Amino acid sequence: DQYGNPITSYSGPSTVTTSISPTSTGSSFPVTVPINTSGMGLSLGILQKVGSYTITASSGSFTGSSTPVAVTPAAADKLSFTTQPVSTSTGVTLAPVTVEVLDAFGNLVSSDNTDVVTVGIASGGGSFTPGSTAMAPVQNGVATFNNLTLATPGPYTLSALVPALYTGPNSTVFSVSPLQVVSGSFAGTPSGFSVQFNAPLLVNSVTPVLYGQ
Repeated sequence: DQYGNPITSYSGPSTVTTSISPTSTGSSFPVTVPINTSGMGLSLGILQKVGSYTITASSGSFTGSSTPVAVTPAAADKLSFTTQPVSTSTGVTLAPVTVEVLDAFGNLVSSDNTDVVTVGIASGGGSFTPGSTAMAPVQNGVATFNNLTLATPGPYTLSALVPALYTGPNSTVFSVSPLQVVSGSFAGTPSGFSVQFNAPLLVNSVTPVLYGQ
């Protein structure tokens, strides 16, 4: 009633509608809740996204709101590339790539500071060069890889996993382009000429040696 007392003999609207603010994907709201003759209604509400919500029940001129409801992440369940690899040239370190630990509903598990994520070549014609760092610890739910280099041209996708625990979709496709001579990069010298490439020239045990070192 107007003084906050429960109604023991209720004859008002037979249903109320519960809704949430802010709205959220993956929720069961709005929900129509039947009200019994004691003025009581029960329903199951589902919220999947992390956040703070207010639940409101209304019917005609009747309305009421809950105290804030906090939704926190569920247990870690899968991985996701959040900063995708971008195309580059052979021998050039990829721009930083990040992988997040998510729960089953896509929420970041920011409390995870113990897992170690390993990235690999899911598709492509080469492998990471020696010295690349393909394992990274998770900090606040995020693993960052800033030392990945490829020397074989072609299209690639990357994989990510925490062995025996989680995996996730591969990265989007990116390309590794072959080294090219930059236009206008020839310069005469007293002994001949110099030439500049558009990326560092990777020299290793499989690089052909032409005309001496």
